Amino acid sequence: MAGAAVRLRGTQDGDVRRDLSNQDVGHSGRRSQVNIDELRALVDRMEARKKRAATRLEQEELARAWFAMLGVTLDMPTLTIGEMAVLRRVEEPPGEVELACALVDRRLFSAVGRYSSGIGVEMGVMRLRPDDPQSAMTLGWWLVSAIRIRTLGDFLVPAVSDHPWGTIAALPELSCNIQLLEDVPRSRRLTSAPALTAAHLAWVEQYLVSFAKLLQEARFRLAVDCLTTHQHEASMRMTAASLWTGIEALFAVMSELRFRLASLAAAYLEPRGDSRVQRYRQLKRLYDVRSKVVHGAALEPDAVATHVVVVRQLLGSLLTRMIELGRVPADDEWDDILHGESPADTTQQSTSAPSGARG
Repeated sequence: MAGAAVRLRGTQDGDVRRDLSNQDVGHSGRRSQVNIDELRALVDRMEARKKRAATRLEQEELARAWFAMLGVTLDMPTLTIGEMAVLRRVEEPPGEVELACALVDRRLFSAVGRYSSGIGVEMGVMRLRPDDPQSAMTLGWWLVSAIRIRTLGDFLVPAVSDHPWGTIAALPELSCNIQLLEDVPRSRRLTSAPALTAAHLAWVEQYLVSFAKLLQEARFRLAVDCLTTHQHEASMRMTAASLWTGIEALFAVMSELRFRLASLAAAYLEPRGDSRVQRYRQLKRLYDVRSKVVHGAALEPDAVATHVVVVRQLLGSLLTRMIELGRVPADDEWDDILHGESPADTTQQSTSAPSGARG
């Protein structure tokens, strides 16, 4: 039995040796050569990309924070927001190997790496104080938020780098500082990716100071947070609840919510007449759906998503009006807006006045 075992083992070993020998002589030689050629080509492509990144790096000013943007496009290769920021398409985002090499904090590799290949646009933001990198982060957050209010875009800003994303492939080892911002892989997109235009960014530039000042008011800031992060919620119903939280914060209504919110929002957004009546009726219907959404009532499969899109437009319109006017109405002003002259009436009068009568 022992001899048989030895012979069997020997036979098996011989089979293994013959199998390996056949692989070496047979197809494996050709396959190995093909794999080596492919690996060489891959390394060559990486080296060529590194050289192109190095060329771009030579042309860059590094005293900016570079915000990565996913889910957004530009209607031209480069757009600017005055001297504050430049937005441009990323020609070649870093590959995983290049990112892993360049990162100072390699613990971030997995989180940043899941987004890096999809970075299509970057925004380079200046430092408001040259010796303070954090001042670029503050300005960048204001700009991103204002762009979201203006476009209602669902784009994601997962990280910010101290080097342009298209140059990371050329950086020395352990030389790139990256900070995670919105690490939300399941962030949803309700509408198609917005194409940013010069007109969008001109609005941001014109009203950025007004926007930044209004952020000092707690209820305005809450409304902005709700609009700019609603797409990160775990469910569509929570998304809707977040948007309604922002709307209700602006009006500070404590009773008769359905009637008061519909009346005040309609008066604030629309001039007297049919458009205000139509808006009022729309808002009452929206609030009825809101009650079903937040209380878990059964709804058609697409009803919540449709509701979210419309409510987001409403919150965006309210924030835009306040930013353009430079103020949030005080609690005791809402009755005057409802029963007297509202900002919408003033806007209509100024746009309908003869050109010679405009101030």
